[in-house]
Amino acid sequence: MAVPDGHRANLETIYRAARNNDLAVMEVNRKGSSEPAHLLVAVARDGDEFNITPLAQLFDYNPYEQFLP
Repeated sequence: MAVPDGHRANLETIYRAARNNDLAVMEVNRKGSSEPAHLLVAVARDGDEFNITPLAQLFDYNPYEQFLP
């Protein structure tokens, strides 16, 4: 199964943000349930403002128990 082009582009964004020290983990709340979730985000500064781009959701459980390679 091929990796979709959009996922490849996101991976390149992650690499670029990592090289520039622009990655962070951010706690957010899910819409509808307000349950907490943790996201890997790229952070860009625009003057006094910060632009946050969500890139991936981190697991709150053991992914080895949930997925097959």
